Amino acid sequence: MLSSKELILAACKGEKQNIPPLWFMRQAGRYLPEYRNIRQKVKFLELCRNPDLAAEVSVQPVEIFGLDAAIIFSDILLPLADFNLSLEFPDTGGIKISGDLEIDNFKIGENIAATCQAIKILKQKLQAKNLEVAVLGFAGAPWTLANYILEGGTRSAALKGEFGDKAKKEAWLKPTETKALMHKLSLMTINYLKAQIEAGVDAIQLFDTWAGELSERDFLEFVLPSLKFIFSELPVDLPKILYIKGISPYIQHLADCGASILSIDWKTSLAAAALRLETNKNNKIVALQGNLDPLILTLDNTEIVKTQTQAIVQEARQLKYGHIMNLGHGITPQAKIENVQAFIQATRKL
Repeated sequence: MLSSKELILAACKGEKQNIPPLWFMRQAGRYLPEYRNIRQKVKFLELCRNPDLAAEVSVQPVEIFGLDAAIIFSDILLPLADFNLSLEFPDTGGIKISGDLEIDNFKIGENIAATCQAIKILKQKLQAKNLEVAVLGFAGAPWTLANYILEGGTRSAALKGEFGDKAKKEAWLKPTETKALMHKLSLMTINYLKAQIEAGVDAIQLFDTWAGELSERDFLEFVLPSLKFIFSELPVDLPKILYIKGISPYIQHLADCGASILSIDWKTSLAAAALRLETNKNNKIVALQGNLDPLILTLDNTEIVKTQTQAIVQEARQLKYGHIMNLGHGITPQAKIENVQAFIQATRKL
């Protein structure tokens, strides 16, 4: 019988399985009472920068729910603090970023070092608890990082539906400068992921939360080259997952971007994604990940959770790709524990 780690790594290679391996984005977070207990003692950035605590909260959902992977607890913005940017995560008012980015000479600063140390501790904790699961590393993609930098980090614009406007305007008005920024952020991301790989992760996921706001033309010009560059610099045999919220318009272009697994948001079915991939004769994607709408986990109805989950599992079985069950975006703080349990049970029911 394969361990959880073996199951998920097999799926990452495109191997079909009757019961898909499962983990979910933001699986360590505020929906969990155990996580909230720790957060009452430390602020968010303190938690990210404390390797022992970051490893502890990374283990929590794996131990509680029996998931197949542990993703290291951190934040996509954290490595920016090693390059002359100041980060603030106040309890209210949104993220704040200030300073001038300096990535001319990459260095492993204390923030990146903390995440890498947390990965090593996480692996030790999992081994001590006999939890044979995959350890996942991650990073934010350059376009998403550029959005936060140019917006000054605040989420207030996002709440008004304006987040991303500054980055798009910058790209249109100053394309050369925008591409230079993307290249610098790509270099940082490559080195950050390589540091995580050296620390022992089994796979990585690249998050591009805001690329879905672009037109197809702008995506091809400003985003896709950086994604290809990043993946080309990582080990060939390493499972590489790409997640883009709002992925539908670009799926065929991502078929040969260098990722081996494509994580699909809830707005596009796995079957539709597979059809789009097949239009690219150079398709290198071997597995799909996703894609239950995380809002479903906030309902007062576990039967809907089970029905919707089973529909995705059955859909994935009809495809030629490997499948990793996940949400179409990160779990929300409003998710109910009984729904998370229903999601997991329905995935693993034959």
